[in-house]
Amino acid sequence: MKYALSMLAMAVFTAPAFAQDLSAPPSDLVEIVVPDLAAACELSEPPAAIEDGAGYDALVAAQGDVKSFQTSAEAYRECLDGVRDAPDLTEGNEIALNALHDQSVDLEEQVAGRFNEAVKAYKAANPD
Repeated sequence: MKYALSMLAMAVFTAPAFAQDLSAPPSDLVEIVVPDLAAACELSEPPAAIEDGAGYDALVAAQGDVKSFQTSAEAYRECLDGVRDAPDLTEGNEIALNALHDQSVDLEEQVAGRFNEAVKAYKAANPD
């Protein structure tokens, strides 16, 4: 829950960077606000980093953690998509939802990348 709230806060505070459509005049700024309904969308904590020199069993366990996180990220994005169906969303709400969606994708890619690097290191240290 803390992680989801911190992502929401990050979106609110970083979203002004997304607020201005460069093709629109400066007076057309949009207020970026995460819709209240999005508070129900929770993303689980990402798995801990894999220790250097992790063995086969640790990698198998880490793979399960990564898959579990990916499932959570997918459910989180589906929840955000459900919020998009609310009839009273503003343009700023849409921008905030897009930012949250993109942040979850970026985080999922980082988690997968860390796992892939650990697998590469294991294979390099344990050639067949």
